[in-house]
Parts: sequence; structure tokens; C-alpha cells
Amino acid sequence: MIKNTNHQQMVINALCKSLADVKPEVRAKAANSLGKIGSEIAVAALIDIIYDTDITVRLSVIEALGEIRSSIAIPHLVNVLLDTNWEIRPATADAL
Repeated sequence: MIKNTNHQQMVINALCKSLADVKPEVRAKAANSLGKIGSEIAVAALIDIIYDTDITVRLSVIEALGEIRSSIAIPHLVNVLLDTNWEIRPATADAL
């Protein structure tokens, strides 16, 4: 766990920038890491890619939002419950 608030903010900022990386595996790992950190600062950046074109990224984002437990994410997750992808729906239900 990162103890220094300034360092934590730097890490969160770097991970949020990584959510826009060209490689889906980088975006997915960044989302996973943000979920583990659990800071609400990352919620908006995660919501921005909740409909990513890569299923692994989407699942990572949904899991991260579930770990952070921000009320801001709830309406977005509820909308994702209607997704046509069978993997997305149960992951979203678990996140809620």
C-alpha cells in the first residue's frame, strides 16, 4: 500500500493515463490496479472506458468499480446490466 498521499496521487494519475493506452492489456492492468488502490479519484476515468472495445478491459473496469464502491458508479453499472455480452452482465451484478 502506498502511504504517502503525494506518491499515491502520482500513481493514480499515471494509472488513469494508462487507461488510454493503445494496448488493451495495459488498460486492463491499469484498471485492476486502480481497483486495488480503491481511490474514488479514479472513478470518472474508469467510467469513461466502461464501454471499451476490449472485453477484458471492460471486465477489469467493472471489477475495479465494484472494488472502489463509489455511489457515482452505480447508475453506470446499472446501465451495463443490460449489455448484450453474457460475460459482462454477471460481472456487473457482482460489482453492484
